[in-house]
Amino acid sequence: PNVKTLLEYRPSTVTRLYTKTGLLVAEYAKEKRIFTPYTQIPSLITNAFLAAEDHNFFTHSGVNIYSVLRAGLQSITKLSQNKKAIGGSTITQQLVKTLLLDNKRDISRKIKEAVLAYRISTLYSKEQILELYLNQIFFGNNAYGITAAAIEYFNKQLTDLDISEAAVLAALPKAPSRINPLNNMKRAIMRRNWVINRMYKQKFITQDELEYYIKKPIKLSNNKQKANIKVVSQFYIEAVLQELLQLFGPKVVYEDGLTVVINIDENIQ
Repeated sequence: PNVKTLLEYRPSTVTRLYTKTGLLVAEYAKEKRIFTPYTQIPSLITNAFLAAEDHNFFTHSGVNIYSVLRAGLQSITKLSQNKKAIGGSTITQQLVKTLLLDNKRDISRKIKEAVLAYRISTLYSKEQILELYLNQIFFGNNAYGITAAAIEYFNKQLTDLDISEAAVLAALPKAPSRINPLNNMKRAIMRRNWVINRMYKQKFITQDELEYYIKKPIKLSNNKQKANIKVVSQFYIEAVLQELLQLFGPKVVYEDGLTVVINIDENIQ
C-alpha cells in the first residue's frame, strides 16, 4: 500500500443531536469516535501509551530492531508448532496493521509491516503518527479513539483522567475484550498495574504515585454520557434522522460527525 494515502485519512466520527438547551439526545456512528488533535491530548495519556506499547517511540525509525529479531526468533518456534506468530510491534507498526494491512499473523505480513512503518516514519512526524494512532485504535465497548474511550469508561474528558484511568485505557488495545474492566475486572487491574509499573520505570511518574495508584480500585462511571441521554420524543428524533439521511446520505451521517441542533425544548416537551 502507498503510505501517502494516510495524508487523506479521515477517521469516521459520531453524529450527535442536541436540543436547543444543549442536551445530547442521540448519537449515530459507524465507529464511535471523537477525533482529538495531538496538541489537545495530555502528556499523561501519551506517556501511558508509550510506557505500555513503545517506550522508544521517539527515537527509533518506526521499527525496533531488537524487538523484531526477538519476536522473529520466537515466532519461528511458534510457527513450527502450528501456533500463531507473536507480536513485538511498535506503535507505528500497529498503525500500519490497523490502517494498511490485515490482522493475519505470519512472517510475510510482519516484513510488510516493518517496511511500511519505516516509510511512514520518513514521511510523517512522530506527533502525527501518535495522533493517528490514539484516534484510530479500538478500546472495546464500541469506543474508537482515546477521547471516546475516556467518556465510555469514565465519563471524563482527557484532561480529567488520573494516572490509574490513563493506565486502564493504555492497557485496553492489547486485548479490548479480555482486559476490559466491564468483562474481567481482575485481569484489567493486573494489566493496569503492569502499565503503571512501566510508567514508573520510564520515570513518567514518581514512586509515591506508583504506590498510590497501584492500590486504587478501578471506578467505572455509573453515569456514563450515553445513560444521560433522555428520550424527549423518539418519534421526532427518528424523523430528524430520516431527514438527515435524505439530505446528506448515510456515509455523512454515520461517518462524518455532524453536530445537529433540533427544535425540541426538553423542559416543555
